[in-house]
Amino acid sequence: MKAPMGVLRDAFAQDLALAAVLTVVAQVELALADDVEGPRAWHAAGFALVTGAVALRRRAPLAAAAAGAVGITMSTLAGEVPGPVAPLLSLILVTYAVASYSSMRRALAGLAIVVAAILVYPLVARSTFGDELGNLVIFVAIWLLGVAVRRREQRAAIAEAEVARERAAHEAERARAVRDERLRIARELHDVVAHGVSGMVLHAGAARQALTTEPEAAEASLLEVEAAGRQSLGELRTMLTVMRVDDTMPGDLVEAAVERAREAGLAVDARIVWAPEALAAETVLAAGRIVQEAVTNVVRHAQGATRVVIDVEDVGASVRVRVADDGRPSGDPRPGLGLVGMRERAAALGGEVDAGPAEDGGWRVEALLPRGAS
Repeated sequence: MKAPMGVLRDAFAQDLALAAVLTVVAQVELALADDVEGPRAWHAAGFALVTGAVALRRRAPLAAAAAGAVGITMSTLAGEVPGPVAPLLSLILVTYAVASYSSMRRALAGLAIVVAAILVYPLVARSTFGDELGNLVIFVAIWLLGVAVRRREQRAAIAEAEVARERAAHEAERARAVRDERLRIARELHDVVAHGVSGMVLHAGAARQALTTEPEAAEASLLEVEAAGRQSLGELRTMLTVMRVDDTMPGDLVEAAVERAREAGLAVDARIVWAPEALAAETVLAAGRIVQEAVTNVVRHAQGATRVVIDVEDVGASVRVRVADDGRPSGDPRPGLGLVGMRERAAALGGEVDAGPAEDGGWRVEALLPRGAS
């Protein structure tokens, strides 16, 4: 994965500053050193090359390793310089960089270049096998550390990308569930509005026929048209707000959900205290669908559930729905798509849905819907 350009510019600026500091330190070390073999100018050029290579360690790691190796080789061929620290540190930095910021092929090439530069020393100076082996072990260990860091960062990047893909897929699935629920409700409301409009047409026809002969009857029919029109407009407004449909109209969805729970082998404690005919049709639909979905979740997902409580109650201005079980919720702890649909239905009517662990164990779904009037 490539870093953003701003990050690359900041990294290069940092490396450039570090290279400048190391260059100054290396030249001061050379100026203060005693018993320097060979021309100091040659050593100064070699030191400048190896410390300057640090500026390219992240922008061009292989080039930095090559430049550092050439700089060290120049100083080695010129003669002995006792105890320089900055050039050695610079070579360590570019060795780590070529392993950490390059592909494996380039990293191996960089290691070979650095090792070749280190092996020049025993060819031109006296040194023990132990000293040279120690130098090789140090630089190989630094290189291996860089490779390990690069692989760890690659694994982290892959894991992060996978999490992002899963999150995007989950959000897309939730969006599809919301869209499907909106389509479902729109068709239901379409049928309800069509019924109201049909009644308006019938009453309007009756009023037209009685307009001259029975004015009072015509007025009564027009009042019916007005009432039906107001109701249908409210239902139509709800439909246009949510844009949803379904493939079925409810018969008695609550009773059907109760029966399904019993067929699944659950002990059902049902308390249904409402008069659906006295409620707005969209409220009846929403309450029935919420009970259906909640019971479906109990049957499919509640581990060890043996009992379910289903309460539907007309409480004045609202209809309260509650479905609770004694099982254990399973699977992904995030809100499921069924719960997304329930909340969408309730929100479309100005109601709300709450779900979570029940006080006596198990899981519960509670909804409060505006009562309306049919």
